[in-house]
Amino acid sequence: MTIVDIEDGISHYRYGDVVYCRGDFWKESIRRLLIDKKFSRTPLQMYVSTIHQGELVSGIIAKPPDLSLLLRLLDQNQINMRMPGPRETVIHWRMGDHNSGRRKRHIRRAIRKVLSSLDMNTMCITIITKLAFAHTSGKGKWAPTSQKIKASMRGFDKLLKELKSRGYTVRVESSGSADYHMWYMTHAYQLVTTVGGFGEVANRMRRYRNIDNLSRYRINKLKITDKIWWRRARKGNH
Repeated sequence: MTIVDIEDGISHYRYGDVVYCRGDFWKESIRRLLIDKKFSRTPLQMYVSTIHQGELVSGIIAKPPDLSLLLRLLDQNQINMRMPGPRETVIHWRMGDHNSGRRKRHIRRAIRKVLSSLDMNTMCITIITKLAFAHTSGKGKWAPTSQKIKASMRGFDKLLKELKSRGYTVRVESSGSADYHMWYMTHAYQLVTTVGGFGEVANRMRRYRNIDNLSRYRINKLKITDKIWWRRARKGNH
């Protein structure tokens, strides 16, 4: 069985919840990022300090994401780090508090999506993943157990087997920080995601990767579409 790092605990450093202001504890997560010194100078802490400035007193409210700002903060944080190659496909495979509860047909569907999305020029694959059991998800129902860990790993091992049987060189990246994983995904020449807010943020943020080459009109148009998508997502229509 492949070894994947396990992250267990009450984590408030959650990109999807914080950026999109959704989930059971997004307000508490933003509050913790604003006051807890252990998050000081991290990209997500600097992001919420800008977006939710002054809200510790007035009250934290939902606001549309500013993904171009978040991308700049990530770039400032990750210097001289390894970047994806031009013929490398990056896959984000969610494990832990999500896939441990998924039925087998959902896992098979996710694997089919990954396989059908691979570019014909792909030579090697990096899988970004972590066995993350964050108790802020699902009001505590995702606490880790040996059964859930095994179930999540079985789905992951099936994905690895399928990729290797097709001749791909596969690298598993699970030990890095959430910031590094997010930054790496936004640099991918091809990115394949399955489910979850983390992958959603990476996919949408990648559109700003060539921001220096984009016209101001194009940047503003991207931000408008982000706001529309965000409103629909919060209503449960996405």
